[in-house]
Amino acid sequence: MQIYILRDPQGVELARSAAPITVDGASATSEGMAWLNLPPGCTVEEAAAGPVVPTVVTQRQARLALLGAGLLDAVDAAIDAIPDPATRAAARITWDYGQEVVRDNPVLLGMAAALNLEPEQIDALFIAAAGL
Repeated sequence: MQIYILRDPQGVELARSAAPITVDGASATSEGMAWLNLPPGCTVEEAAAGPVVPTVVTQRQARLALLGAGLLDAVDAAIDAIPDPATRAAARITWDYGQEVVRDNPVLLGMAAALNLEPEQIDALFIAAAGL
């Protein structure tokens, strides 16, 4: 279940709810306050620390994130450019038939290197993918 936390402009917690609440049609944001929408199991402290980088996303999520970043076609090109036939075949099978994309998978790290992606960029793609 999602939890919404109402904080005033100074960050003081005022209320918790299963949904944002309006009073007489006015929302908290119109009064300078904000509702935080926390994912299940996420604490306020974790949310304040910034997004958590998921270690695994689905193949669908990964491909949609790459599409949104304009990198989807480049992944296929990177796989096709792998010089060793056995390594190329293993990467193709992993990419085409895997159910999940794991953040520290050697195939993923090799493709990321071929695309000149920095670790922060990979993290951003995983964060974006998790939201899809």
